[in-house]
Amino acid sequence: MKNLTIIRHGKAGYELGLSDKQRILNSRGIDNSILVAKKYLPYLKPEYQIVSSSANRAFMTAEIFARIFEVSEDKIVKNNNLYTFDGDELAEIIKQTDNNVTNLLIFGHNDGITDFVNKFGDLSIDNVPTSGLVSINFETNNWANIKNGHIIKTIFPNEQ
Repeated sequence: MKNLTIIRHGKAGYELGLSDKQRILNSRGIDNSILVAKKYLPYLKPEYQIVSSSANRAFMTAEIFARIFEVSEDKIVKNNNLYTFDGDELAEIIKQTDNNVTNLLIFGHNDGITDFVNKFGDLSIDNVPTSGLVSINFETNNWANIKNGHIIKTIFPNEQ
């Protein structure tokens, strides 16, 4: 069994002169990321790998989760290819994960995340919001063979 937990970066601001990759979380993005990470903590599976887009807002979100999980931030793997907004590209990146990894946490971007969870999960989700989290189990031992997963958990910041 493989477990993928996919998290959309927190809300980010727009500042004149910054490229899209340089954008950073605003206060709402920080607060919501803390909230979701704390809600997810009881469900966190042991022995997981954290991989983040290299964009500042995604990496900052991953850092917040790592602090809540009491994991050293240097354990976060940056993957430049996760700076994508396409669900099929995201799927190909996930399928390349080392099979020694059973539990994978990915921090990335929409529309790719919403597209991915709708193609590979068993629930229809209109939009994974900023700081939103979706956890999917796959009945396979090989990341390259993931398909038809079962969504076991969603945590969105505005849920009660």
